[in-house]
Amino acid sequence: MTDLAVSPALGRLLTGADRRGAVVAALCHGVGALVSAVGDDGAFAFAGREVTAFTDEEEAQGGLGDRSPWFVESRLRELGAVVTTGPAWSSTVVEDGNLITGQNPQSSADTARRVVGALGNR
Repeated sequence: MTDLAVSPALGRLLTGADRRGAVVAALCHGVGALVSAVGDDGAFAFAGREVTAFTDEEEAQGGLGDRSPWFVESRLRELGAVVTTGPAWSSTVVEDGNLITGQNPQSSADTARRVVGALGNR
């Protein structure tokens, strides 16, 4: 998670895919990769977009939060994303246009179905 968040190459890939309207999907801590998406103006490319991610509450309950340099939910909020979460450990998926995100491992099957559906509609 922490390496992906600071990868300029990944940031360019995500920003370009979003600009083209390609399906961009991420799950759980992988949503932290969106942090790398910074436009030419230095602004977070997904500011104002609705997403979900592994929640601060889940980090605290999962037992590894004290080892994390930052929490995905909080970081996305700080950057201006609109973070919508479900109850801890529930399947929660958020779709905002071409951007599809799942909250946690319990969301994997539902997230995959949404991605397949979005790809099938192209």
